[in-house]
Amino acid sequence: DISSGAQSDIEQATKIARQMILTWGMSDRLGPVNYGDTGMRDYSFVMSPEKEYSEKTAEAIDGEVKRILDEAYTDAQELIEKHKKQLEGIAQALLKYETLDADDVHEALRAAEGHRLTLLDGDRRDVLPGIHVVLGADSHTFGSQYVIVETTVRGPVVVAGDCAYSYANLTGLDGNGRYIPLGFGVGSHYQSLMVLDRMMQEVDGDLSRIIVLHDFERWERFPVEREDDGFRIARV
Repeated sequence: DISSGAQSDIEQATKIARQMILTWGMSDRLGPVNYGDTGMRDYSFVMSPEKEYSEKTAEAIDGEVKRILDEAYTDAQELIEKHKKQLEGIAQALLKYETLDADDVHEALRAAEGHRLTLLDGDRRDVLPGIHVVLGADSHTFGSQYVIVETTVRGPVVVAGDCAYSYANLTGLDGNGRYIPLGFGVGSHYQSLMVLDRMMQEVDGDLSRIIVLHDFERWERFPVEREDDGFRIARV
C-alpha cells in the first residue's frame, strides 16, 4: 500500500530519474543529450524557465522518467518479497529491542535463513505442543507477548516476558492486590493493566504459576535445581 509517508522517497526518486534523462543521457530512447536540468529548477520562481526542447521531446522525457520509476518500483518489490522473511525478522527485533547494531541484524538474518525464526500475528496456540503464545499488544511494546506452558501437575504456567517487570506489577504495592502498570512502554497504562489481569486469569490468580523473568525474586519463588557458571535452572 502507498501512503503519504512515501512522499519524500517519491520526490527524491523522481529528481534522480529526471537527472538521469535530462543531464546524464542515461536513456536509450533519447540518447546522450543534455536537455537542461529543468527537473531541478527552483520552484520559488513564479515563471518556469523556458524549455530547450519541443513538446514532443518533453512527452518522451516524461515517459522515460515514468519507465525508470516503474522499473525501480518493480525491482524494489521483488527484492522485498525475496528477502521478506529477513525483513520481518529485523522488524520484530526492532519492536523488542528498539535499536539494533550490525551483529543483531546479522543474527536476525541468520535465524530467518535457518528457519529458526517464527513470526506470529496475534495469539498462537501450540506453537510447540503445550506451549501457547499470547499477544499483549500496546502494553510495554506494540508486540509484547507472554507464554503459557501447560503442565501435567500444576496446570498452565505463565512466562510473563516483557508484560511484567516485577512481581509488584501483579501484587501491587505492599501486596494490596492493585495492579501496577509498567513504568515505561510505547502503549498505554490501560492496556498494560489489561494484560496483567489476563495473565492472572490464565492461572486463576495463583501467583506461584507466573514467572516474571525480569524480577530476581523468581529465584526465591522457584527451587533451583542446578547452577552452572552463573546460570541457574529452576523447577517450576
